[in-house]
Amino acid sequence: MNLPNVISIIRISLVPTVLFFFLLDDSFMYGFIPYGKIIAMFIFMFAAASDWLDGYIARKYSKITNIGKFLDPIADKILVLCGLLLVIVAGSIFYTWVGVLLLFVIISRDLVVDCLRMLASSKGVVIAADIFGKAKTMATMVAIPYIFWMSINVSYEWVVGNSKIAVDAVGYGLLSIAVFLTLLSGVNYVIKNRGVLKEAKKESTEV
Repeated sequence: MNLPNVISIIRISLVPTVLFFFLLDDSFMYGFIPYGKIIAMFIFMFAAASDWLDGYIARKYSKITNIGKFLDPIADKILVLCGLLLVIVAGSIFYTWVGVLLLFVIISRDLVVDCLRMLASSKGVVIAADIFGKAKTMATMVAIPYIFWMSINVSYEWVVGNSKIAVDAVGYGLLSIAVFLTLLSGVNYVIKNRGVLKEAKKESTEV
């Protein structure tokens, strides 16, 4: 297993750590692990940065492998879904229906793309992340730490009044961009790989 794949595995292994620190009760944190959400935010940012690092190493040193093409997006999805779930669990950022809707959109897109990848794989075709998929991942991994910060601010009230309104507006804007790119990249994957779908439909008709 090469270095980029090891980095992807490390990124997956950091997810439970993010969950642990973020979900610590305030009373439990006091005197033991203060500012758990802040620690979780920085761990998340480190894990998100590793996504760029493993891609850079893989391209620069020609270490791109088929298993890496599968492992990297899986690591990204696990990290992103972890972040989104924590945003909803925090409960102080979005109205429940907004959080559920956003999570539904992102999960649905990922399921469609993953099913498409599995279908293509059964035919010996590997669907790697393209520019829209990478942009979606980057936008989401920028938005989530910022939303963590919004949640932290609710807990500690470091920014209040009009400044808080501005902070929240930026957060909603970043997440809106991430959701838009999520939908765009999903549609793009389906259109680019419609040949795989047509072939599968043809085979099902023949059977």
